[in-house]
Amino acid sequence: MLIPDAPNQVWSIDIVLDSLANGRKLKCLTIADDKTHECVDIAVDHGISGLYVTRVLEQAAIFRGFHMPYARMAGQSLPVVLLWAGCTLTALNIY
Repeated sequence: MLIPDAPNQVWSIDIVLDSLANGRKLKCLTIADDKTHECVDIAVDHGISGLYVTRVLEQAAIFRGFHMPYARMAGQSLPVVLLWAGCTLTALNIY
C-alpha cells in the first residue's frame, strides 16, 4: 500500500450502487484523495464502463494538474481489464 507524501499522488476509486424509485439503477464513481481525504470527483450515470472510468480519471487529473501517478481500486466492482487498457494509454497507474 502506497502512503502519499502530498495531495494528488494516490487516489482511491470505488463504485457505489443505488436505484431510483422506478427501479432504474444508478452507479456513482467516487474518487478520493488518499492524503487530504477530499472528494476529487463523483460521476453519476446509469452505466459505468472501464473506459468511462478512465475518461473521468483523466479529466480529473488534467483539472488538478496531472500529478496523480496511482489510483487504488476499492472492491472488485470495476471492469479491471478495460480500465487498465485505457490507463495505459493515458499514463495513469492502477494497482
